Amino acid sequence: MAAPERDELAGGTDRDPVQFPTWVSVVGLALVVLVGWFVVARTSGDDSAPSAHSTPTPSSASADEPRAAPEPVNTGYPPLEGPLRVIGGLCVQTPSPRSMIVEFELENTGVDQVEVLSLSAHLPIGGLDPTGGKVPARSLCGRPVDPGTSKVLQPGARVPVSLGFNLPPECPAPYPVQADVALAERGSTPSQQRLHLLNDLGGYDFPSCHTASP
Repeated sequence: MAAPERDELAGGTDRDPVQFPTWVSVVGLALVVLVGWFVVARTSGDDSAPSAHSTPTPSSASADEPRAAPEPVNTGYPPLEGPLRVIGGLCVQTPSPRSMIVEFELENTGVDQVEVLSLSAHLPIGGLDPTGGKVPARSLCGRPVDPGTSKVLQPGARVPVSLGFNLPPECPAPYPVQADVALAERGSTPSQQRLHLLNDLGGYDFPSCHTASP
């Protein structure tokens, strides 16, 4: 008589069950504890998050907001009202198609002595390449200036000055021109005065502004 087949469900397999080392169980328990702590911490932290209606910080302000353009730096002195004024008209000359010289006179309208230290161009929208200022100028409207002319002005005294520029290839008509004058009044620290010379260059004849004939 044949022997009965072995009951696999009752007797199990011939292989021994897998036994894990004790340290594996300890590590698994520690991981479970850490995951639980992390979930609790995230849940409690959400209660303190700022609402959608909180005031934005400067770094989150809209990029479309207007921004003030920085002041260009010339002589290092802040612009201010001062005793100097432009007297008479300005002479605009073009020694070459790509260069321009603006000549004018400064008068001391104050009550104290003023020394003109230097002169530099201020271009609100750029467009021109300044080449420097001269105090005193070499000429004024075609007339030579005495090189010994003093830069120290008593009340009512004048000094001719000039500013040089390289012109761009395109027509320079839209560009305004201003001047920054570094000065020292008697008994005062050096300061700077900004002078408005030309609202634009549209009233002057430049070769680059001539349109080609068809």
